[in-house]
Amino acid sequence: MKTYKAPGPDGFQPFFYQSWWRVIGSSVCKFIRRILDDSVDVADFNQTCLVLIPKILRPEFLHQFRPTGLCNVNYKILTKLMVNRLTNLLLSLVTKYQSSFVPRRQITYNIIVAQEIIHSMGKLKGRKGYMVTKVDLKKAYDRLKLMGVGLSSQIVNLIIKCNEIASLQILWNGTPSANFAPMRGIRHGDPCIFML
Repeated sequence: MKTYKAPGPDGFQPFFYQSWWRVIGSSVCKFIRRILDDSVDVADFNQTCLVLIPKILRPEFLHQFRPTGLCNVNYKILTKLMVNRLTNLLLSLVTKYQSSFVPRRQITYNIIVAQEIIHSMGKLKGRKGYMVTKVDLKKAYDRLKLMGVGLSSQIVNLIIKCNEIASLQILWNGTPSANFAPMRGIRHGDPCIFML
């Protein structure tokens, strides 16, 4: 993790963990193991502050902001651990045409593939018709399939808990709002989404 990332609701940056790992490392590892063994509830530390970062100099509308989630470091450690352990499985589950969430793939590759498909379709002759469909990419975050991919039910349940049992607050001018729970989809930027 980058050393001076913005702190989550607990107020700790990765710098604290990195600087004092020799003192707190064994306690953090025991804590994470207890979560993986299902003896500690993820909801106890799955809190996130949402910050709206302007995309332009003087934003006037909500869509001109980019929401960013500030998670606790313990939560990031847990999700990054699961991501790292599932990386090899991920490569076998994601098609070669999916560019998101896969290392060394860029979304611009999809543009090239789309151009090649349209170019090839333009040269086809015959009575058979062809069609190209653009999928609304915003909906991709709302449709995740966990069952039937070879994961244990314990890991599936933990991933679902990480995404469903979250407590969010909006940080506005340095002041957090009341807690609320997300009702749909997953949090953009959540390390858990990189597992899928």
